[in-house]
Amino acid sequence: MERIVQYIQQDSFRMEVLKAISTLNLNDCWVGAGFIRNLIWDELHSFQRSGLNDIDIVYFDRNKNPFIESKIKEDLETRFPKNTFEIKNQFYMSEPNGDPEYKSTMDAISYWPEKETAIIARLNTSGTIEVCSPFELESIFDLHITWNTKREQAIFQSRIQKKNWLQKWPLLSVKI
Repeated sequence: MERIVQYIQQDSFRMEVLKAISTLNLNDCWVGAGFIRNLIWDELHSFQRSGLNDIDIVYFDRNKNPFIESKIKEDLETRFPKNTFEIKNQFYMSEPNGDPEYKSTMDAISYWPEKETAIIARLNTSGTIEVCSPFELESIFDLHITWNTKREQAIFQSRIQKKNWLQKWPLLSVKI
């Protein structure tokens, strides 16, 4: 985790995003997916920062109106006009995903198709970066893309093709 924290600290853009997200006052709120995964793969390939398709903000709140997400998205995209944000209350995501009811953000990301995508970060109240994952992190540093058996393998394979990861980061290998 320390290595990931160092990578984030050295990236001024990611630090600015974490600071902005820490002000949202959303319960169990984190930023994850490509925001963290791509940073690590870029570092391990000695690449300049690759672009992000979007920035995934995930939170868990049984009492939060899901319509607030569009306002948050609009505010963040005004602040960071070159980026698109996806804000999802994980409390509402288990049903459309066909999963058992999620208990927390960490529980929700444990269903993401690739283990290396299921890494989240945030600034805690003392301003320290926290990084969490429901999986061991060795595989991401070993440059693997690992199937999460909680999802259909076809979904995993489709994402590898669609996202073009093996072409963007040629040292990666797929682990099933």
